[in-house]
Amino acid sequence: MAASSFIRDKTDLVVKPRLSFWQIFNMSFGFLGIQFGFALQNSNASGILRNYGADVEHLSWFWLAA
Repeated sequence: MAASSFIRDKTDLVVKPRLSFWQIFNMSFGFLGIQFGFALQNSNASGILRNYGADVEHLSWFWLAA
């Protein structure tokens, strides 16, 4: 079944906005910042979990669970 058979008429089409280079650039670096923040939070979690009594051998399981 061809993809064009799902479109009944032109009103079904969704018009996507055209993004400029700087809009895509800002979205990419915003996502990078979020990932960096999660990495910092995750790196501090190991020390906190050790203070709560978690074994060093089991820290990798906590990382996978998060």
